Amino acid sequence: MRIVTGKEMLAIDEYSIGQGMPRAALMESAGAAVARTACHMLGGDVDGRRIHVLCGTGNNGGDGLVAARHLLNAGARVHVFLVGNAERLHDEPEQFYRVLVSMGCKITHVETVNKRILFLLDLADLIIDAMLGTGAKGPLREPVATLVQAVNKASKRVLAVDVPTGVNADTGQISGDAVRAECTVTFGLPKLGLLLYPGAEFTGRLIVDDIGFARDHLAWRSEQMPERIYLSAEYVSSLMRTRHPRSHKGTYGHVLVIAGSAGLLGAGELAARAAARSGAGLVTWGGPHSLWPTMAVKVTEVMTLGLPETEPGYLGPEAATSIIGNLQNKDVLALGPGIGRHDGTRSLVENLLARTTIPVVIDADALFALAASKPERLKPSHAPWVLTPHPGEAARLLDCSVADIESDRPAAVRRLAERFGCVVALKGVPTLVSDHAEGVLYVNSTGNPGMATGGTGDVLTGMIAGFIAQGMSPLNATVAGVYLHGRAGDIAAEAGQTGLLAGDLLHTIPQAIAECWESVNAQL
Repeated sequence: MRIVTGKEMLAIDEYSIGQGMPRAALMESAGAAVARTACHMLGGDVDGRRIHVLCGTGNNGGDGLVAARHLLNAGARVHVFLVGNAERLHDEPEQFYRVLVSMGCKITHVETVNKRILFLLDLADLIIDAMLGTGAKGPLREPVATLVQAVNKASKRVLAVDVPTGVNADTGQISGDAVRAECTVTFGLPKLGLLLYPGAEFTGRLIVDDIGFARDHLAWRSEQMPERIYLSAEYVSSLMRTRHPRSHKGTYGHVLVIAGSAGLLGAGELAARAAARSGAGLVTWGGPHSLWPTMAVKVTEVMTLGLPETEPGYLGPEAATSIIGNLQNKDVLALGPGIGRHDGTRSLVENLLARTTIPVVIDADALFALAASKPERLKPSHAPWVLTPHPGEAARLLDCSVADIESDRPAAVRRLAERFGCVVALKGVPTLVSDHAEGVLYVNSTGNPGMATGGTGDVLTGMIAGFIAQGMSPLNATVAGVYLHGRAGDIAAEAGQTGLLAGDLLHTIPQAIAECWESVNAQL
């Protein structure tokens, strides 16, 4: 699904209206969608339930006024709090306001927040926030700022209209405070700021309602609108290859995983097994020769390769020739998880990146080596790279602070892709993917806090490599890997997020992939 900023959605609104879609019809549909969600949140029957609707004087407030009418008709005890003077209402909101007046709806005009308003808010079964929409920027002004504090302090169930008041629809940043919603109904297309933190934390469960926009209107974009995609099972399934009835293990590629060292051998096991679980036909693990017997026992489905050591348990430059020789019949190299940060390891990484001609998925300690390397020493081989940094690794690669990365994650992932000329998956909440060629921003929709545990990144590395081995482009493999990695974590978390282990994902990867194909079959 396409992602837009507030400004871009406004342009789409105006384009659709210019093509003949009445603004009032869009507002009516938006308000009806909010009312439906309110009913669902309250168990389906709102008869006699107290629903308080906080409305601004703009179009967002108009959506709230329409929702109030539908809920009033459904028997709810609706109380509208109009923030500002009714004379400031825009054309369509004014029409819907007059309808509510004629219906005898309770309406309180809020110029300042007094004890009576605070008391009334505390009586609500549900509060609907329709004060400010996607166009609002900067710190909140009174009385909105105090109302936001009052809503949050009341600890009531809250439904936000299009965007929670106080959340920047473009960046997800908060200027001071914002309404903390349980659920947000956004219209047309998802807004970027609702998917990025901290905005996503205030958004709660996100529902996207098309409110009757024509499909080609939602697809319209000006030349200034960058492409962004919110990942879904349907989208990811369109990237994946089906398995042919007459195929064999050679059909699905061969992954070489260089990972693990003394004390960190599990990283190699996780990455190698994840590549196999993702569907690669063959997987070979390569690591320090002294650790080879242990790995050979741990991963029975994976071939093992003992490599020259610079010291017991660690690879160094001496291993480069052997690794390059073993790449002749491989389709992709996964490099970095748990290999250590010795000077010899850095030299090995530099050597491999300069000489490798097949795609390379670069993670963990290989990223550390890459950040410490001088560009002229790498002498790029023009092999496709995929970088999978977490924010700390991204900060080292860009020579900035973690705060700089987190303050604008979309910009950070694009800078990384452009600087290194490759595909980048910037891990975090949410994980973002982009590349230097197309510049499309992919925003992941899967994953959970239970995955914040050691080794899950190693699993992602193996999955991406496994998909590349099967013939997917590095970009498509990274997009699919990120989504399915998160979905595998979500399935594993059904038994509980606390105590989830990276190894649990190895058992749920096949189910996550199967779900993608089921989403296609469900549409047929």
